[in-house]
Amino acid sequence: MYDRRIAQRASANYPVTIYTLSGQAHKARLVNISATGLAILFSSPADVGVKLLLKFNLFINNQRKEIKVGCTVVHSYLKGNQYYIGMSYFRNTQTQENNIIAYVEERMSLQNIAI
Repeated sequence: MYDRRIAQRASANYPVTIYTLSGQAHKARLVNISATGLAILFSSPADVGVKLLLKFNLFINNQRKEIKVGCTVVHSYLKGNQYYIGMSYFRNTQTQENNIIAYVEERMSLQNIAI
């Protein structure tokens, strides 16, 4: 399969709240994240192009950082009994971007130490 990633991704395992444009909230699980996008596992498929607001926490240097990002669905496919949904950011503040990059860098450095 062609790898569309243009930024390093770090694995993650955090709960996520997804908000639709109509304001409905749904629970999902964050499975990886990068400076350009993220992936979640969710109980239902999502249409490509749909815009969603995601809210979750990342732990960076043992501190909890709340992340709120606007995302566009890039792909959605069944993986086991859940849907793997890849998204790119369309709305992201500089602070959010810095926190995400710090998380990815921290996770990558921890992986390098473990090798």
